[in-house]
Amino acid sequence: MKCVHCKQEFKIKKANDSLTCPNCKKRTYIIHCSKCSRRFYAKQYRAQYICKICTEKQTKTVHPKPQIEKQSIEKRAVFISYSHKDKEWLDQIKKYLDFYKNQGLTVWTDQELRAGDQWNTEIETAITRASISILLISIDFFNSTFIMKKEIPWIKQQFKTNDMRVIPIIVSQCPWNKETWIQQHQVLPQGATPLNKSKDLPQVLTDIADKIFRCVQSQPQEKSSKSYGTASSQMCNRIPQMTSFLTTYQVNRMPQFYFIHGREQDQHQSLVDRYKQTIISKRLEEVYETTKKPFDWKYVFKPYSKQSDKQQETMLYDMGIELTGDETHGITTFENFVNSPVFERQQAIIISHKIEADLFHKALLTWYIQDFWTKDYFDYIKKYNNDSMPQFILFFNIIFESGFFNKLTNRKKKMIKCINDIAPENSTFVLIPELELVTRQAVESWFNSYTRDLKDCLDYETKKNDCIKQLFPNPKSNCPMAVVEEKLKNFSRQF
Repeated sequence: MKCVHCKQEFKIKKANDSLTCPNCKKRTYIIHCSKCSRRFYAKQYRAQYICKICTEKQTKTVHPKPQIEKQSIEKRAVFISYSHKDKEWLDQIKKYLDFYKNQGLTVWTDQELRAGDQWNTEIETAITRASISILLISIDFFNSTFIMKKEIPWIKQQFKTNDMRVIPIIVSQCPWNKETWIQQHQVLPQGATPLNKSKDLPQVLTDIADKIFRCVQSQPQEKSSKSYGTASSQMCNRIPQMTSFLTTYQVNRMPQFYFIHGREQDQHQSLVDRYKQTIISKRLEEVYETTKKPFDWKYVFKPYSKQSDKQQETMLYDMGIELTGDETHGITTFENFVNSPVFERQQAIIISHKIEADLFHKALLTWYIQDFWTKDYFDYIKKYNNDSMPQFILFFNIIFESGFFNKLTNRKKKMIKCINDIAPENSTFVLIPELELVTRQAVESWFNSYTRDLKDCLDYETKKNDCIKQLFPNPKSNCPMAVVEEKLKNFSRQF
């Protein structure tokens, strides 16, 4: 970088809040525009700064406008959903489908995942890009929590919005015909005879592969739909929360702590996702010159006993299971935790903690933040002199029940005091402004800002007005963010 005092170039080893020039020994401060989050160098520190570009544009919002994305369905992509207990049948079917590889057929299963991949996101992306989903039906398929809670809802959504073809294949006898959503699709093999009961299995598998390939060929060459990004329907009523994060988040190796509080329907996690998409990823790209996205991990606090002496060990054990999926993970210390394989080669890691207000445990959170993430972190850095440590950004999503959302409630005041009491010294520790209901004005502003491209579409005004009326029957009423987000996403899908 170039020194703002002597104009001499010098190299940056670490991105801190300020840098000292090795030539003139004067300090250069790194500041960020509170509107667009661009990075600038200055002779003096300024907490609130708006760059010339944003000043000229007279921007009225802190939200960067999302780009229109195209979600295309690849003509010859096939996704296979299966239970790992049916891996033998997966290998058999895949072997016959691979015959059509030279004709452009692509088959995706979770075997394509590599160590360190964000497998949840990768699987959802694979389903989104596929034109056909194959379901290997067995009793183990129905007993798989991940399949029934994650994969099937994603597949159903693609079937509904993008005309995905769904092909169930019966691999073993089970009560599949009691599932109405499966009966909507033509099952294979012919006559719904399970594969494990087939007399001529090679011929049956040959016929299945041939039918699947012909189905793929019959799909449209490419189906494109406009999507205004996962952040676009989260633009309403977020200005105070975005401003708070924009003015406090910095790219450095120190853990940073952010508390978000509100009701369940105020969509804490969608705000975190928006931070990731519109601020964190952008600043990481500026500092590290990489387009790699932060690793995202979520943890739900459990009802840990406030009387137990082993609550810290129990929490670490539970986190280890969630992180590795292995009950014998051996994560008992901070060092074990940060050296987990899923964190390898990451520049930044976002950990979102969901905490029900009734489960707020001050003593446990004090240990977790002040000891585990602060003291143990510094000890680890000092011991190993680890300059390649990823940045950890920790969000604590405090969920209030609907009954005491009043800002003057004593219980809420007490909780906010507890949050402030556990703040570690010399760390970024921020209580994000309270999440609130969405106003009609905020939704109208969203339509004006993010659907301009659709105004010439047939029935745009009618559908827009219907959407607003459904959200706000009374013009002075407010609406939960969860309801608003779903409505706006459904609106954008119509075009």
